[in-house]
Amino acid sequence: MGFTIDNFFNQFSDRSNTLLHSAIILAERLNKDVISLHKLHVILWDSEKQLKGILINIANKIDFLKNDIFLLLNQSKNMINLQNASGSNKKF
Repeated sequence: MGFTIDNFFNQFSDRSNTLLHSAIILAERLNKDVISLHKLHVILWDSEKQLKGILINIANKIDFLKNDIFLLLNQSKNMINLQNASGSNKKF
């Protein structure tokens, strides 16, 4: 199977496809070829929507995130206590 533009675009994630499609539409409206500035414009313009989605997902999982953080902090504290007990942190 040879190279086709459809195969090339199918390798991108849905979000990347949406971004690229929006950049192409923007460039077409301006009668320009797509350049990185068109992509940057789309990213910045859509960033508020993306951030809102991220915050909603985090808010739904905040208890899980807190538990994970406390587990990691306790593991770190236990490792430090073990090091102190074994004397492995002695200074020379």
